Amino acid sequence: MPAKRARGASRQPAATASSTSAAAKGAATSTVLVHRCRFVDQVPDPVESLQYDPSCSRLAVLRANSDIELWSLSEGGWFREAYVPGVPDTPVRRLALGSRTASHPDGRLFSCGLHGVVTEWDLARLSPLDNYDSLGGAAWSLALHAGSARLAAGCEDGGVTVFGVVEEGLENVYRLPARGGRGLSLAFSS
Repeated sequence: MPAKRARGASRQPAATASSTSAAAKGAATSTVLVHRCRFVDQVPDPVESLQYDPSCSRLAVLRANSDIELWSLSEGGWFREAYVPGVPDTPVRRLALGSRTASHPDGRLFSCGLHGVVTEWDLARLSPLDNYDSLGGAAWSLALHAGSARLAAGCEDGGVTVFGVVEEGLENVYRLPARGGRGLSLAFSS
């Protein structure tokens, strides 16, 4: 019957006297470097909303976890210009991206969500600049018309709140009456 091995005992054979004596005699030995590599199984959150500004080749990406990314097109391809981490339990739904101007060299970015708030983001500090009430509950959609400097938010009650985009932020211009149902999609015509 074979002898039982003690718990935790090594399965490697013990070094023999001949192998240790060869090393002791100055036989050539080499060092083997071992590199350990691990891979992270990262799965990015799904995209909730995309907003493209063709005037400056920028793309705003809103992810399902409320992360906001700004991508720019350069000669080498697309690169991520800015990243704003999402706040947990903040249900942001849509983005609107404004062009760069002399007074706003980084451009303007607006978001809305199920909390009923329209937020303007400070793209230099990557933080919220100001918040505005949607006046109709949860804001499901957002559209920016650069030519007339108007921002529209489609709300839970079916109404649309139209803001004027001014240098200091947003000002409430008017509210289209509620029609029943949610305002899930908005678009301006030229």
